[in-house]
Amino acid sequence: MNTKDQQPLENVDEINLAGTHLLDLINDILDVSKIESDEVKLSLGDVVLSQVMLESLQLISPLAQKRSIKIITKIHGKRVTSYNSVPDVIFRADAVHFKQVLLNLLSNAVKYNHDNGTITINCEESFDKQLLRISITDTGKGLSQQQQAKLFTPFERLDAEITNIEGTGIGLLITKKLIKEMNGKIGIDSIVNEGSTFWIELPYNKEQMNTQG
Repeated sequence: MNTKDQQPLENVDEINLAGTHLLDLINDILDVSKIESDEVKLSLGDVVLSQVMLESLQLISPLAQKRSIKIITKIHGKRVTSYNSVPDVIFRADAVHFKQVLLNLLSNAVKYNHDNGTITINCEESFDKQLLRISITDTGKGLSQQQQAKLFTPFERLDAEITNIEGTGIGLLITKKLIKEMNGKIGIDSIVNEGSTFWIELPYNKEQMNTQG
């Protein structure tokens, strides 16, 4: 194929990419507006941790494998090698929207990680032992205090727009609002040049979690 043939194809690819980005942006804006106007009705109930984790990892793993990023999962400090043998940990959330939250955080951990990096998912009790804490740690470049302060600002992509990293800059804002609607908390711990840990905390069956330790 000569250069003249390649140029139209490259233009089509750019148009498709721009269209996809615009569609994602519109969908994200609609999600935010629905949440703020109370149009999103969450159905809170018991969610099985191992089930939602397995479903999410099945979607994220191919993206991680393309960049040779290893994903490690721990529950109560113990590494998970097979979800078939993991005792059920039950927490309270909206199953569909929690999966949306988890996928957003995991996809960010892949996008902002280094090739051959690692993502560690750790599920344990919160520091005050009142909530289930799920943390996702990457080995990316980390964020400064100034960048962390802007994380949940609409359209803030923390300089990702000058790289080839895709995104709209609204995903974390939606994530924060959804977690709040589920009576949970979300935060970040990050060190520049070492990586970042996003964590969420949600109500859970404490007695059941204590039998896992």
